[in-house]
Amino acid sequence: MLILELIMFQPACANTKSGAGFTLMPVVLIILGLVVVIGAFVLLICYNSFRNSSVLVYSYRANSLVNACVEKALFQIQQNGGFIGSGTVTLNTGACSYNVESLGGQQKKITAFSAVVSAIRKAELLVATAAPAIFITKWQEVAD
Repeated sequence: MLILELIMFQPACANTKSGAGFTLMPVVLIILGLVVVIGAFVLLICYNSFRNSSVLVYSYRANSLVNACVEKALFQIQQNGGFIGSGTVTLNTGACSYNVESLGGQQKKITAFSAVVSAIRKAELLVATAAPAIFITKWQEVAD
C-alpha cells in the first residue's frame, strides 16, 4: 500500500498536462512585438518631425536673405535712378544675389535668389521709379 501511495503522489510542479508555459510564451512574444512596432513608429514620427522643422528653418533663412537682396536692390535704385546691374549680399546666415534689369522708361525688374541648404527662394519685383519715389507694382515669389 505504501508503494501504491508513493506511485500515486506527484508533486505540483510535475503537472505537465496544463501547458500553462506553452500558452504564456506566444502571448509574451506578441506583446513584445507590439511594443517594438509602436516604438519604431514613434521614432519614425520624431525623425520626420525633426527633418521637417529643419527644412522650415532653412526656408525662413532663404526668405530673409531674398528680402535683404531686394532691399539692397531698391536702395541701389533709390541712390542711382539709372542703376542696372547685379550684386550680392552676404549675411551671417548665408548669401543671396540680385539682378536689376530695365524694362524701358521708368520700369525696372528686380530678381533676387537665395539658397540655404535645400531651401531655395526666388523673388521677382516690378518697380516704377519717379524720383525720389519708387513704386513696387508687383512682388511675387517665383519657381526656378
